[in-house]
Amino acid sequence: MTFERTGGEEVWAGRMVSVRVDRFRHDDGEEVEREIVVHPGAVAVLAHDGERLFMVAQPREPVGERLLEVPAGKLDVEGEDPLETARRELAEEIGKGARTWRHLTTFYPSAGFSDEEMHVYEATDLYDESAESEENERIEIETVPLAELDRRDRRVPGRQEPDRHAVVPGVRVCGLIAVKVEPRCAGDRTTNHRGDRQEWRRPPVRAGR
Repeated sequence: MTFERTGGEEVWAGRMVSVRVDRFRHDDGEEVEREIVVHPGAVAVLAHDGERLFMVAQPREPVGERLLEVPAGKLDVEGEDPLETARRELAEEIGKGARTWRHLTTFYPSAGFSDEEMHVYEATDLYDESAESEENERIEIETVPLAELDRRDRRVPGRQEPDRHAVVPGVRVCGLIAVKVEPRCAGDRTTNHRGDRQEWRRPPVRAGR
């Protein structure tokens, strides 16, 4: 089934997102109107040293909870591509850089009302990298042993066990955390720090340089 946008207008604009009311016509002739949150897009980084996944805990006022998340951030710097944003966010949020980057997936976390795209990367062969973070960020760095990921509660906090945190952003990314950091098959390809494509070989565990 196909459809086309026939018109629309912006009805509200903020610092981070805007809202449009757009009209669409489907191939059966039906016309619909949709409220759409326009978002610049975001990245999420699964950074690990072969033993631990690096995460950040911070208050999330919209949901009234302190959540445990993978490092993430918006594509809010003009001209910066998703991988550059991922590198910057990793340095700003956990003080790390990575020599090897691998794009895992890109998906729409809230396709029912927003055009936001989430780009998910794996970052390995970590080293210390300093960068200034935003003054209003209240971030605490935490590490989770990779062996414990399958036992972590990934539900929304407060529903059944109020003392547990959800691994975010998004249930889909939670699944990736559990799957994508497992040993990969020979022939998987990665991107190294120069952006070259290469056959994957598991490096020795070296962290915190």
